Amino acid sequence: LIKSGIEPNPTADQEKHQFTYAIYPHMEGWRTAGTVEEAYKLNQPLLAALNTKKNQKYSLVSAAHSNIIIETIKQAEDKNGIIIRMYESENAYTKTKLTVNTVFKKASLCNLLEQEEEELKVTGNEIAVCLKPYEVVTIKLS
Repeated sequence: LIKSGIEPNPTADQEKHQFTYAIYPHMEGWRTAGTVEEAYKLNQPLLAALNTKKNQKYSLVSAAHSNIIIETIKQAEDKNGIIIRMYESENAYTKTKLTVNTVFKKASLCNLLEQEEEELKVTGNEIAVCLKPYEVVTIKLS
């Protein structure tokens, strides 16, 4: 089922579409069952890396709470830093810490246009950040 606008093109998206879906039965509520994580596993399959040690784990950026989803890590549009974009996925106000495994001097809260708005507290390689329910947050590392 695809819902498309009909203005200005009344025949938009009237073609063949391909999609993947899965049924994920679970006993618990959707939060406890890890539904968001399972959706990411379906839509973004595991990427294997060659020449890594058995059972080795590495993450450039990770959040201390599982309801914080790191959605994007990219070079800043102004080429002066790294952008981390995340959101809260379970309708919960969350104070968390991001662990960043690269060198940076400053972390700033930004708007979606990557304009710095507020400097964040950094301790070593950890950044303290608060997210409101379902909030999207952008951080710039420089």
